[in-house]
Amino acid sequence: MVRVTDKQLQALRPNGNGRNELLVDEGLGLRALPSGKKSWMVYYRVAGKRVSVKTGRLKASKQHRTKIGEYPELPLRDARAQALSMRKLAATGVDPCKAPEPELTIADHYKRYLDQDVRPHVHTWKHVESTFRLHILPLWGDLKLAELSRGEVFQQLQSWVAEKKIGPARNSRKHLIRFYNWALNAELVDHNPLVGLTVRGLGRNRDIGSVLTDTQLRAIWLASEEMGYPYGTLTQLLMLTGARRSEALQAAWDQFDLQAGVWTKPSSHTKQRKEHRIPLSAPALALLRAVRSRSRGAYVFCRNGEDKPLTDVKRSWLSVCRAAGLAERGPKTRRDGSIVLGADGRPIDIWRPTVRLHDLRHTYASVLASAGLSLPIIGALLGHTQTQTTARYAHLLDDPLRAATEKAAEALTGWRADTTSATPAHGS
Repeated sequence: MVRVTDKQLQALRPNGNGRNELLVDEGLGLRALPSGKKSWMVYYRVAGKRVSVKTGRLKASKQHRTKIGEYPELPLRDARAQALSMRKLAATGVDPCKAPEPELTIADHYKRYLDQDVRPHVHTWKHVESTFRLHILPLWGDLKLAELSRGEVFQQLQSWVAEKKIGPARNSRKHLIRFYNWALNAELVDHNPLVGLTVRGLGRNRDIGSVLTDTQLRAIWLASEEMGYPYGTLTQLLMLTGARRSEALQAAWDQFDLQAGVWTKPSSHTKQRKEHRIPLSAPALALLRAVRSRSRGAYVFCRNGEDKPLTDVKRSWLSVCRAAGLAERGPKTRRDGSIVLGADGRPIDIWRPTVRLHDLRHTYASVLASAGLSLPIIGALLGHTQTQTTARYAHLLDDPLRAATEKAAEALTGWRADTTSATPAHGS
């Protein structure tokens, strides 16, 4: 390194090799080219060492060279300052000539999360996708992972609860926590800001739905019988087995052993991603044998002339509920609760079921509980792998247990619990 002046820089000329370079400072040189131009060159090494392919030993990182401007357009003082800044940045491990990659947003990371972690492993991935698309990304999709505020999420969830939007609030909280757990495991963040986040009004347990009365069940059965195959028969099978809607829609004949009376649901069709084998009752077997006698396709429930499974039962369930007197007419509303108006400016009225198709499964569980069956047996029939899932039906055991304890008390003491005065049946 030599101490130079502008006079020396102006006098610099190419040598016999066609160019000449003068080292002005450590890592800064001025190169004279045959064209008459003089270019400032900066030399630097990005911090860190690399392993030699030949020797396997650590060696200094590769030296980089880059042009930063021309002399005299870029004066000596500015060239020195720029070279010093670049070399300081390189010393921290950052290449000053590479543009920094833009920091990804929550929306960017979500795409990777959905493709790598949710779709391959979560049976209900479409529910996760819709929660992010409708509720999470519109609010926080443009933020960086570290910018999401626990307080802001809490305030939004509280707002949804106040507006009676319990579903969006509960689902957004659940899926955001899981998303940040994934980001934590992927070392994208150093902590999950939403761990332990609770909001009054969301509740800790899921709503297990309504249990239908005998009158409602009879009305649904008769309406389904009137509708016939395929939609009516599918509804009846759900009533007799407590199966999930998706399991019945995808049911194929190779899953059934009608001789032994067994339905083996493959792991790809069950929510718990495990094979689920259940025995079939006599009415369920009679129903399936009647369908099998005239079926030629691979699937149990398919449209006439098609060998494809049914995909949805929303319209047919509405038809069943209307015929059973379990539907009501009211104004059509959007997701935000606003009423949809027609071309004439009046509210558009539509029919809605007053009971859910999934309530058939809850009713099936309640019938099992009322018959005095244990929670493990109920869980086995419903395909639950977690005991806490079946435990949601524990309260349904109260009536048969109460009846049982009354019988025990009567046998042991001879007293009648329903009498106004408990009098011993035998002399003391």
